[in-house]
Amino acid sequence: DKTCESYSKWLPVPIIKHGFDFVLVSTSECPAANVTAVRYLWTDWPCKFKACPIYSSDRLLPAPPFIVAVTH
Repeated sequence: DKTCESYSKWLPVPIIKHGFDFVLVSTSECPAANVTAVRYLWTDWPCKFKACPIYSSDRLLPAPPFIVAVTH
């Protein structure tokens, strides 16, 4: 399976746990060395009303799409 080779494109991953100020995703299908960034809501934006996984602290506005670099 070449899904998680270092040259792969973006892959969907599940949210394992979330809290007020964090979201934990599972990258267990890929070797850690091949994970270089996480992006959120890239293809599902805008999400349906009150159906986004991440919201502002007051739960009124959904988080916009973003990319975060992963450091090892």
